Amino acid sequence: MKNWSYCLVVGILSGALILGAGYGITQAQQRDETHLKVATSNTSGTWYIVGAAFTKLFQEKYPSVKWNVQSSGASVENCRLVGTRQVQVGYAMSDVAYYAYKKEREFKARGFDNLRVLLGGNLMHYHLVTRNDSGIRNIRDLKGKKIYWGTPGSGTHLMNVTVLEAAGLKAGVDYTGVHLSLGDAVEAIKDGDIHAIGHCSGIPIPGIMDLFTTKDSRFIEIDDETLTGVSKKHFYWPKGAIPANSYAKQDKDVPTVECGTVLVTNTDLPVDIAYAITKTVIENSKDYKVVHRACEDYNIKNTIKATKESGIPFHPGTEKYLKEKGVL
Repeated sequence: MKNWSYCLVVGILSGALILGAGYGITQAQQRDETHLKVATSNTSGTWYIVGAAFTKLFQEKYPSVKWNVQSSGASVENCRLVGTRQVQVGYAMSDVAYYAYKKEREFKARGFDNLRVLLGGNLMHYHLVTRNDSGIRNIRDLKGKKIYWGTPGSGTHLMNVTVLEAAGLKAGVDYTGVHLSLGDAVEAIKDGDIHAIGHCSGIPIPGIMDLFTTKDSRFIEIDDETLTGVSKKHFYWPKGAIPANSYAKQDKDVPTVECGTVLVTNTDLPVDIAYAITKTVIENSKDYKVVHRACEDYNIKNTIKATKESGIPFHPGTEKYLKEKGVL
C-alpha cells in the first residue's frame, strides 16, 4: 500500500513539471544546486507517502534541486521546523498552523510569523477505530482502556484529547493515552497491547487500511452530542464524515470531525520555486484522483481556504500564481 500511494504522487508531480522553466523554475536555478527539505508525518501516514514523491520528482526533472523528504511528528513539529528554517516545507493541520503563526496554544513560548501558505490540500478526518473483538462500540466504552494518542504534541494528539474530553473522558483518569508512531500503533492493536487508535489524516490512511484488511476491525461510534461539542468549541474542526467504502467492510458513512491541510513554507523560499510548486500541483492533481482521492483536493479552492483557516498569508510565489488565475 505504501508503494502504491508513493507512485501516485510521483506520477502527479512528475507529469506536472515536464514543462520545466514554464512552471517557474529558472534556468539559473536549475544550474545552481538547491537543497529543499519537506517535513511530513510518520511513515504510516498519508503526508509521508505524498511527500516522498517530491524526492523522485525533482531528481528526474530538476537534478539540481535536491528535495529530501523526512518523517516527523507531523503538524506541531513541522511548523517549528519550517519556522526555524530547518526545513523549507511542512505539512500541517490548519488549526496547528494558525496557532503557530499567532503564537498561541502550544506555541505560546515561541510563534513563527515568518510562516507562509504554499498550498492547501486534502481534508483530514478523525479516525477512531478498534478491533471487532474488543467489545468497544461507543466512544464512552473507552473508559479504562489504552488508546493510541499520536506522537507527543502532534495535531492528532490534541484532537484525541479534545474529542475524548468532549465525551466525558479525562486523560490519565478515565483512560491511558499511549504515544507511538501510527505504524507501531497498528501492530500494537493487532497484538492486543492497546484497545483503540485515534488518528487524524487524509483518507485513506495506509496504516488504517492495513488494520482493516488484516484484522476484523471497526469504527468506534462518536455520538452527535460529542461531535457538536467539539465543533462549537473549535471552529477549525467542523463535523464531517468518512465516506462509506473508504476501508474494507465499511459500508456506511462514519460521522466524525475534520480538518484542512495546509502546506506551510517560510519567507526564505525563493518566489520562483514556490510559484512552480503551486502551479504544477494545482494544475495536474485532478488527473490522479482515480489513484488516490486526496490528490484532487490540492486545488485553488483549498489553497484559498487554507489561508483563511490558518490566518497565514500566501507566499509571494503562491500569490503570484493565484493572481494570474484571477482569483485574488
